[in-house]
Amino acid sequence: MDDDEERKLQRPKFGDPKLVVDRSVGRCSHEYVRLLHRNKTVFCRTCGEEVEAFDVLEKMAREWNWATYHQRQLEEATNALEAVKREESNVKARLRSAHKLAAPEARATVYYDEYIRRLNEAKDSEAIYAAHRWAADFKWLEPQAYVALADAVRRAEFRAEENRRKNTKRGRAVRVIDGGGQGPTTDQQPNEEPKK
Repeated sequence: MDDDEERKLQRPKFGDPKLVVDRSVGRCSHEYVRLLHRNKTVFCRTCGEEVEAFDVLEKMAREWNWATYHQRQLEEATNALEAVKREESNVKARLRSAHKLAAPEARATVYYDEYIRRLNEAKDSEAIYAAHRWAADFKWLEPQAYVALADAVRRAEFRAEENRRKNTKRGRAVRVIDGGGQGPTTDQQPNEEPKK
């Protein structure tokens, strides 16, 4: 190598990256164009270079297809969403009318009768909780049935509280009171008769 070429080379410094990418735009994309009607030519407004008219037309057609494709996708998604919303409102309306007009199902009647029976037989808190656990999965009764169930729950809790009060250990304990009977006094012998 010559001394001139040696001087033109730039030696990397410590810590310089090994690869450097130049991302500066080297070529104009000719996005903004100007049509000259009298010459029937197309010029780029950014760089001033003459552009092939067919290339501009093809680029515009591609962008138009891309834009209309996304517009169609958006319209199809909107229509599908509207159809789902209509179906949901129809299902809700059918359910409301079915609950208003139809007689309760046999399953609901069996559930109601069994829940009332369990609550009426409950005598302690554990039995009430067991009835609630049994009924936890079922939530489609009529409103008056829920009112009757709430009354049955209150009655069962009242019975459980009364039963708890009656069966406390304090109530069952026997209390012995000294001096109430005719037992031997301290000056008497156990085998002697009491003095009169």
